[in-house]
Amino acid sequence: MQLTKDFASKLATAVSPTKAYPAINKTTKLPSVVYSGRNGVREAFYNGSFGLRTTNFQVDVYAKTYSQAVSLKDSIITDFHGFTGAMGSTVVGRCTVDNTLENFSDNDEKIYRIIIDLTILD
Repeated sequence: MQLTKDFASKLATAVSPTKAYPAINKTTKLPSVVYSGRNGVREAFYNGSFGLRTTNFQVDVYAKTYSQAVSLKDSIITDFHGFTGAMGSTVVGRCTVDNTLENFSDNDEKIYRIIIDLTILD
């Protein structure tokens, strides 16, 4: 699970001083960023003859204003899209932002959410 730890650390740096969490609940202060690994906890999928593992992460940005959400999204895209090199002790061959999706909830309070899908080849 070293990749997940390294990813969480880089994400926390990208969105600082906003907190990055592996889960969110109703008492979490906004803005905040939540991350989760996809394809299982750390299933490795090998691609083609170059043999790099593909790991997907989903990052959810939650904020009370649209401008806060977009600012955090932009910081994440700047730090991750096209990233190559060391991420902690993990050597990343390439990181890409594959998709973003914006959402809005107005149930109890207005909450803006942006979902970001990332792929890491290591």
